[in-house]
Amino acid sequence: MVLMGVGYIILAGIMGIKWGLLSRITGNVWVGLGDHLFNNTVATNMLHVVSQNGADELQIVRIMAAQIISFAFVMVVYYCGKRNANR
Repeated sequence: MVLMGVGYIILAGIMGIKWGLLSRITGNVWVGLGDHLFNNTVATNMLHVVSQNGADELQIVRIMAAQIISFAFVMVVYYCGKRNANR
């Protein structure tokens, strides 16, 4: 329970920063909403791993991995756009 709580706090921070960057890049909040929908659909709802206990015990790890990959992609796009704007 503690691991899940800490994981979700870190996850909320990553998602908040990512959605803020998406809003800054595009100028609207709908892109962040679309990102949230896409990540929930792919990382959370389409892929379930059932352990021997019958539960998805590593769901937070899977969600965190998807969010970190998505965050890295948004950071690359943000910094490339910022660098091109300075030229």
